[in-house]
Amino acid sequence: MTYAYNVRSYQFVNAPNWIETQHYDLSFTPNKPKPAPSRNMSHEQLKTSFHRQQQRMQAVLRDRFGLVLKAETKEMPIYSLVVAKSGSKLSPPKDPKAPMHMSTSRGQITVVSTPLNLLTNSLSSLLGRYVRDDTGLAGMYDFELKWSPDLQPNPEDPESSSMFTAIQEQLGLKLESKRGPVPVFVVEKITKPESN
Repeated sequence: MTYAYNVRSYQFVNAPNWIETQHYDLSFTPNKPKPAPSRNMSHEQLKTSFHRQQQRMQAVLRDRFGLVLKAETKEMPIYSLVVAKSGSKLSPPKDPKAPMHMSTSRGQITVVSTPLNLLTNSLSSLLGRYVRDDTGLAGMYDFELKWSPDLQPNPEDPESSSMFTAIQEQLGLKLESKRGPVPVFVVEKITKPESN
């Protein structure tokens, strides 16, 4: 569901517990063969391919699980990504023709020719909280972000973690904790599918 609707699990409201514990294998075959996403595709081609796959998965969820959702906005704790007082340290792509690429591993995010919305999506997954891009920065960037994943934050100040410091020191950006509107999906209906 998170893949099909490009959201995080906390953005589903009124979902039954079994959707977190039950696992299913889903497969679908397009009517017409489509080229698989590759690093040689342009940003627009990758976006179109990703969107098409999402639509297919949404159809499977409707047909096999009877999924019915209602889109709403809910006030929740969020992180606002802003430019730090020291100023942005982001650089435009070294090679403007390089295909968009992003890789995430333990304690590291590396991007090539990538917009900031992919960074906020990745941070949302890592932090378990919606991250909104309030930088006002457009365009594509190359950067590498490294932090110490084993360095535990102060329980009284979760923003003291190594990741928050790395974002400010290495990217010239800052995550600010606040409350704000978050797009959510209210689960109105979902049923366990019968076995084939």
